[in-house]
Amino acid sequence: METVEREIRGEIFAFLPEKAVHWPRRRTLMVADLHWGKAEIFQMAGIPVSSAILHEDLQRLKFLVDTLHIERLVLLGDLMHGAEGLTPDVDAAVRSWRRSLSTEILFIRGNHDRHFTLPPAWEMEVATEPYADGPFLFRHHPESEPSTFTWCGHLHPVVHVGSRKERMRLPCFWLQADCGVLPSFGSFTGGAPIRPGRQDSILAITGPAVFCLQNAAAH
Repeated sequence: METVEREIRGEIFAFLPEKAVHWPRRRTLMVADLHWGKAEIFQMAGIPVSSAILHEDLQRLKFLVDTLHIERLVLLGDLMHGAEGLTPDVDAAVRSWRRSLSTEILFIRGNHDRHFTLPPAWEMEVATEPYADGPFLFRHHPESEPSTFTWCGHLHPVVHVGSRKERMRLPCFWLQADCGVLPSFGSFTGGAPIRPGRQDSILAITGPAVFCLQNAAAH
């Protein structure tokens, strides 16, 4: 996989095509907007969506954790799409996935998680935003604070590249002076176009690679 690295507040971060951010020195991996149980909620509405989506997303996440030797996994909100999506099958799949990991997991509540209580067997530390870690804040909503850099999700950022005749819609990392917005990790989440400023960095994802559309400093 082709990654892009950036130095932010004195720390090196790697932006991965799997829609995750790797903080190597802290052996930390960040992802946002997984929306577990969304397929099951659609099924309840009579829409035939495959439950395999969850299993595939869990395997993608486990692959990253194992390959990068991650010690802490940070989930930046909207872990579940809704409380009704916590079916017995979803719970069983997540329990099995969790047992396969020895990683510490920090879960920041998002707007979809407000009325949801995690099963204790998932073994996640639950925090309300913002969660401070040195010069960084972990949160779900893209709100910055002075003298810090915020890592967040919520927006599901995408960008359009190409001409009017030939256009691609790509998920991206949106880096501003004091805030980094991650694309949605979940496969069944969609995205929203963003309007970056001239000083922002946009790291778009296409296939197995991340590439820079705007290359402003993100310090």
